[in-house]
Amino acid sequence: MKNKKIFLIAALTLLIASCGVYETLTNFARLNFKVDSYNNFRVADVALEGKSKIADFSPIDYVKLTGAFVKGELPFSFLINVEADNPNDGSGGFPATDISIESFPFRVLLDDKQILAGNIEQAFTVPGVGENRIIPIRVDIDLLKFFKDKSFDELTNFILAVGGKDGSRSRISLFAKPVLGTPVGTIDYPDEIKISHEFN
Repeated sequence: MKNKKIFLIAALTLLIASCGVYETLTNFARLNFKVDSYNNFRVADVALEGKSKIADFSPIDYVKLTGAFVKGELPFSFLINVEADNPNDGSGGFPATDISIESFPFRVLLDDKQILAGNIEQAFTVPGVGENRIIPIRVDIDLLKFFKDKSFDELTNFILAVGGKDGSRSRISLFAKPVLGTPVGTIDYPDEIKISHEFN
């Protein structure tokens, strides 16, 4: 009889723990990501804002661009702002749950060519109070390392087609494989996810 009581207590404890783990995993699985915005496009330290064609560059800007190209480099930088949404605010039958993002390994592609791989510098928390967090991803590369076959005019037009006034941000792709911190340990996403302009 004593052994039976011990077994029932152990089984009940395991059941409660299992339910807690399931509830925790369910809550964490509701975390969403999307690209909130792209901004601060620059090439050779020249801002692309408001420019749609080569003629829009000032003479000083043009000297900077050609000078960098002649040196065999063309620095290109911009910022990707990723929005992390934690819907676990206590409504809809789910308890309010803060979610810690321990790691955020990511890859950035431009015209399907990988130009950057990186990670966040430190972990952060997305609170379960209906408050979203922005993950800034800084892209800073030398375009000539990835597009050596293009002429100066081709590269300049290409950059404007991506980051200029009428540029298409759809030519930029972002993939990530988040690692979440939970009460039962860290959880890696099973697969890499593509982060687009809509919550995944």
